[in-house]
Amino acid sequence: MEQPVAEISIPVTKRIGGHTEYKVILISNSPKFNSNYITVNRRYSEILRLHKKILKFLPVLPSFPPKTWFRRFDKPIIEQRRRTFELYFNFLLDFIFKNNLSEYNFTKDIFRFFNKK
Repeated sequence: MEQPVAEISIPVTKRIGGHTEYKVILISNSPKFNSNYITVNRRYSEILRLHKKILKFLPVLPSFPPKTWFRRFDKPIIEQRRRTFELYFNFLLDFIFKNNLSEYNFTKDIFRFFNKK
């Protein structure tokens, strides 16, 4: 079996009420995902919750955009978060697959994050 790979893109964001949703697109050949092409909408708070879980097992992760109460809907802040999340998820999945960590318990939360609608 070939080594699993994954690519994440976050092409658009959408303001919904008091929060922003990020449209996360995942393309992968990994059997850990429900499909080879997955689209999910996630809020900053959902991504932050996953990040905190992962930090317990992988203390060295790319930087995570800080939470902000003011100007959280400013386009430059949302764009910076979008780009940072793309880099973050691509690094994370690449690290997991290259180091054969997909069977470790902590990765269940990551795969669940993408597999649930």
